[in-house]
Amino acid sequence: MTDSATPRIVVGVDGSDSSTPAAVWAAHQAAWYSAKLCLVRAYVVPRRGVPCFPLFR
Repeated sequence: MTDSATPRIVVGVDGSDSSTPAAVWAAHQAAWYSAKLCLVRAYVVPRRGVPCFPLFR
């Protein structure tokens, strides 16, 4: 199997209460399907002079 044909499980992690169980679920799925696991972390870099508002409370 070539690398491009290797199955992948991708999950977003953002520090919320539900992101940890989602990452654990994804890890179990990756193990079950012999897939690569990719955790994605995204964040906003505030710009000078521009107010930054949280997306989640």
